[in-house]
Amino acid sequence: MKHKKKQNSNLRFAFIFCAAVLFLIFASFAVKGILLLKNSTFDGEHRFNVAILGDNRTSLVSFSPQNRSITILNLKGNTAGEDLGKFLELPVDATVRVKDLKIDKADISSDISNILFHYRNTSVNFTVLDGLRLLLFTKDVPQSSIYERDLSSKDSLSINSFTSSFFIDTEIANEKTTIEIINGTSVYGLGNRLANLLNNIGADVVLVTSSDTVEDSTKVLYSGDLSYSVKRISGILGVKPTKTSQRDISDVTIIIGKDITAKF
Repeated sequence: MKHKKKQNSNLRFAFIFCAAVLFLIFASFAVKGILLLKNSTFDGEHRFNVAILGDNRTSLVSFSPQNRSITILNLKGNTAGEDLGKFLELPVDATVRVKDLKIDKADISSDISNILFHYRNTSVNFTVLDGLRLLLFTKDVPQSSIYERDLSSKDSLSINSFTSSFFIDTEIANEKTTIEIINGTSVYGLGNRLANLLNNIGADVVLVTSSDTVEDSTKVLYSGDLSYSVKRISGILGVKPTKTSQRDISDVTIIIGKDITAKF
């Protein structure tokens, strides 16, 4: 009788132990899933720019769910590396460093798969979930909506022409939010560089001026509703937007501070 009770007790303990282990495994996967979702940066709705940094070539691949299109810019002789966004005056949402892999429009789904599972070394703001979403997206884009250009990094005229035409964020262009930029730093031309970047993604920059005083922190001031344009611009600059009751000549005023001079 005692032996049977002991056996039942052991079975109960084993069951509790197994249940606890399974709970910990489930909790671990749940936490990882939550973190994966939190760290994912491609929302499947808006343009998403990925810098592909190879050993001998650099590419910027732009995915546009709004237009169901993909734009690929391959640069030869480019040494910008991690500063590709600064070089092209375009926002870079994620960076992936790979072995010598050329992104080809004819087989872009396979290239994305190789980046995910074979050739990727390091990445910034690019999760497995982002990769899987982009992989599914590429399979739904017709070849006629994939635009690819191979350019020399020294051909600034062709680069500027291409970036100003093929990297526009449709929602920003449609919102027609007017923007004023005030350069609050001592770095000459910083306001114009930011204006070029914003114009390249479809923003409407109506005025660029310089401040008489140097600002330590960058500010994004907006009136009215918190639009996608305001969120996108604030994300690019890495600052939190501030609502204001005052409205001058524009919907949004950007005051550039010393804290973001390195970005431009």
